[in-house]
Amino acid sequence: MCYTPFSIDSENLQRFGTVGQSGSEMGGNTTDSASYSGAEDDEMERQFDADYDYVNMERISNMTKDEVVREYMHLEKINSKLADRVSSLQLENDKLKQLLKDRKISYESVLPKIRRHSGASVSEANDVVRKNLDEAMVESGQQMVE
Repeated sequence: MCYTPFSIDSENLQRFGTVGQSGSEMGGNTTDSASYSGAEDDEMERQFDADYDYVNMERISNMTKDEVVREYMHLEKINSKLADRVSSLQLENDKLKQLLKDRKISYESVLPKIRRHSGASVSEANDVVRKNLDEAMVESGQQMVE
């Protein structure tokens, strides 16, 4: 059985009064855009984490012992799959690093020059890596083989 991370009832909705408000309503930005300063982002993230933890603890405290055991077993299964995936990605990364080394391209030269934020999509990050790899290969006098 899979449980939702948390649900918000009317009591919690009042507690989390900032849900759905724009930055100006929260005392932050005066525009309706979703751009916040780094400090505002950090504070919003801390508040979200605290609210999430509170709601999640409420959910868990209302579970029976059997439900807690099933949830734990489900999470262990997911954790195992994620560990396998990380291992697979580490092997792939090692192979790609070796391929770069064989072509005399430094690993650091193909890393994104901009820090990837949580809002950046994977495809955007891949585009940056591809561009950096292309630039590194041009600098080393090689051409991409696709």
